[in-house]
Amino acid sequence: MSYRQNDGRAAASQLSWILRAMGIPVWHDVTDLPPGDTVRVIRNALVGGLSGAVLVVTDDLRNSPVVKNAEWPLIRELNTEGDFTLGILNAVKDARGDVYSAPDQLLRRSSDRILRRYRHHVKGLKQYRLIENLNETDKLAADMLRQRLHHLRDAIRDRGHVDIDLSTRADPSAEYADSADLTFRWNRSEARDPSAEAREQLRSSFYLAASALRDHTSAPLRFRGQTHLSFGLAIGASLSLGPTVQFLSEEGLWQVTRTGISRQPRLTDPQVDAQGGRGAVLIYIDLTGTESDAAYEALAQSGRWSEQLHIRRSVQEGRIAAEDGDALAHELADTIRAASGRNGNCEVHLLLRTPLPVAILLGTLLNTLTVVSYEWSQGAGGSPARYVPLFQLRPGERNVITATY
Repeated sequence: MSYRQNDGRAAASQLSWILRAMGIPVWHDVTDLPPGDTVRVIRNALVGGLSGAVLVVTDDLRNSPVVKNAEWPLIRELNTEGDFTLGILNAVKDARGDVYSAPDQLLRRSSDRILRRYRHHVKGLKQYRLIENLNETDKLAADMLRQRLHHLRDAIRDRGHVDIDLSTRADPSAEYADSADLTFRWNRSEARDPSAEAREQLRSSFYLAASALRDHTSAPLRFRGQTHLSFGLAIGASLSLGPTVQFLSEEGLWQVTRTGISRQPRLTDPQVDAQGGRGAVLIYIDLTGTESDAAYEALAQSGRWSEQLHIRRSVQEGRIAAEDGDALAHELADTIRAASGRNGNCEVHLLLRTPLPVAILLGTLLNTLTVVSYEWSQGAGGSPARYVPLFQLRPGERNVITATY
C-alpha cells in the first residue's frame, strides 16, 4: 500500500481492510513496518515477493520523497512483470485539468523535470476514483481479487481446491501472506466479540468475494482457521451457489453436497420448548455435548416467539466425525426449514453452539429462509452472558447479508 501519510492515511487504511476482507493479504506500513531505516525496509518489502500494489494518489503526493523516490520506481518496474497487479486509487481533489493526468504530475521528480525524461506512466492505466460523491474502493478491491485468482489458476488446478484461511481474531500482518491462496481478515477488536467494523466489512465485501470465486473457479473451496460462528454461517450462506464448500479441521475434511445423504438413526434430537406465540421462530443448535442453556433461556423469555426449538445431538459423547458433516448439515437445515414452515414461513432467529465447520456447511443450505444469526457474548462487568444478533441473512439476494446489528 503506497500512499502519502498527510492526506492519504484514511484512504489507505480503508482500502487495506477492504482488501483483507476480500481475502488479499496487505503489506501496510501501519501494521508491517518494523524498526529500522524506513526506505531500506520498504525497498526490501517491495522486492520480497509482492504479488501487487496499490498506489493511493492524493494532492499532497507531490511532497512525498518516499513514494516518489523509493516506492514508485520499484512498483513501476515490478508492474512490467506478468503476474504483478497494480491498482491506482485516484483521490485527487484539485486536479487543475484532466484528473487522470494528475497522478503523473504529482509523481514527477525534480530531476525528471530538469532532464525532461518523465513519461506518463499512470495515465494509461485503469484508475479508480475516491472523492466525496464517488467511492470505487470496493470495485478496485474486487478487481484485485479477480486478478489474484487469475494468477493462481494453475496452482489451484494442480492442487484441486482453493485454499482459504479465515480469522476474526488474528492480527492483520502480511506475515501470513503465503499461508493460503486467500486469507480473509476483518478488523478485530480487543474484546472477544466481533467489532462493528468487522461486521460491516463482512457485509459490504464478502458478497463481492463470493461472486469472484463463482466466476473464476469451479474447484472446491477449502476453508480452515477460526472465526466467530455467526461469521461462519454468513460466509456459508454467501456461497450457497457455486463451487463445493469444504472445511479442513483436526477431525478431518468436512464437505457439504447439494443433495445430502440421510442418516438413520438421526444425528440430532430436536425438542420443541414452546409454541403458540406470534413472531419469529427461535432455534438453538447445541452440539457440544455439555449443557450451557442460560443465555438461550434468557433470550427465549425476553421475546414473543411463535416457536422455540432446541436441537441437540442424539448421542452426546465424543466429537462429531467430519464424515458426518454433510448429513448433519442437511438434517439441521431440514429441521430449521420445517420449523419456519410450521409458522407461516416466518423469520428464523438462530443460535449456534457448534464446531465452526458445521456453521459454514449449514450456511450453504439456508436458501429460501430469512435468518437472523446470533453470537454468544460474554457479559461485561459481571453481567451474565447473552446471545446478541449480528446479521440478517437472505440467501438468494445478491448480497446475502442484508443487515448488521
